[in-house]
Amino acid sequence: MPSEVWLIDAHNVRGKCGFPRLDAFARAVESWSTRSSLVVLVVDRGADAAAFALSDSFALAFTGTGPAVRDADTAIANAVDHALLRDDDSLVRVVTSDSQLRA
Repeated sequence: MPSEVWLIDAHNVRGKCGFPRLDAFARAVESWSTRSSLVVLVVDRGADAAAFALSDSFALAFTGTGPAVRDADTAIANAVDHALLRDDDSLVRVVTSDSQLRA
């Protein structure tokens, strides 16, 4: 189990960085992740709601499109709820500029 789980709202953070290309941003975040952590980059939209583990420490999740679409904020809030129910000592960190997700 990772000691830390990072849930990053891709578009919020990219917006604060001048909107670099998503592929370049994802590669930079992946290179920052470590084996002792799990970093999940959550992206609003995408063809389908899907998540891809790109390494042992990095995953890319898309919220999808269509009538049942959830935004990254909702996906992150649900992931935090799920993580808090787990019986381990992992630290969960959320990285966003959205004031609605602040503790």
